[in-house]
Amino acid sequence: MARLHLLIPEIQHSKLEVFTMSKGLSLWFAVSSIVLLTAAAISISYSAWLAILLGLFSVGNIGWGFVVKARQRRS
Repeated sequence: MARLHLLIPEIQHSKLEVFTMSKGLSLWFAVSSIVLLTAAAISISYSAWLAILLGLFSVGNIGWGFVVKARQRRS
């Protein structure tokens, strides 16, 4: 077991810049996505079309969160 550390190469830590959204914006996308997905789950028993529509809105909201983060990273 003592020789195991010899087999694992050392990982050199490079300086990576981390770009994050503000806490408020991150919270907004998280909560709004959860609300939309919950509404889609509940609407499954009422209307398939409504569930599909809410599901698409959920995916769009999550995707828009990534777009906003990417735009903030560029600026």
